[in-house]
Amino acid sequence: MQRFSFLVMLCASLGIARADVLINFEDLPNANIADFCGGGGQNVGNFYAGQGVANIGNDVFGLNSACGQTGYPASSGDITLFSEDDFATIQFTSSVSSVSVEYVALDPIILTAYDSMGNQLATTGGCMMPGIGCANTDGTTGSDSLLSVSADDIAYVTLGNTGLADEFAFDDLSFSPQQASTVPEPRAWPVLLFMMAGLGLWKLRASRKLT
Repeated sequence: MQRFSFLVMLCASLGIARADVLINFEDLPNANIADFCGGGGQNVGNFYAGQGVANIGNDVFGLNSACGQTGYPASSGDITLFSEDDFATIQFTSSVSSVSVEYVALDPIILTAYDSMGNQLATTGGCMMPGIGCANTDGTTGSDSLLSVSADDIAYVTLGNTGLADEFAFDDLSFSPQQASTVPEPRAWPVLLFMMAGLGLWKLRASRKLT
């Protein structure tokens, strides 16, 4: 039990493991629901900054069950996000290494990742052309499909169509915080050495008890 606790402390101190973040938008307040659904019609903006998403928008609003959203259904729960622009930009508070999202789009759609300097890192989709997600709604009846992208040092992604209609919705945004280097930074070495010494002392005491 003591050895297990030591390993947990070691991993935590070096920042080795970080869990994925999933945002399903179910906690979006009525102020950010589209006005044609009876909401306040405010952009989602930085509402999820505390969960690692610095900004979503512009012109991105929530859709709820009051919209009768059979054409743009939520992937889970009752709320999905709807964009009135050709592209929605999703900015993160710190670098991430992967992003996935469920989408419903009237026309083919694409997910593209960029670094903080605006350099394109990766693009992805799942339609007939590489990097393109197929349309999956006729505006009346639709179903969700998954897009995902992976790269080092993703600062933001854009989700949008290929220059046709600008109507699409997205839900269940998931992303992985950038993993720390597997080699401890210089300031982490004293902590690592201290913990290794502690483990050695614990083993020495255990061996003396057995003799």
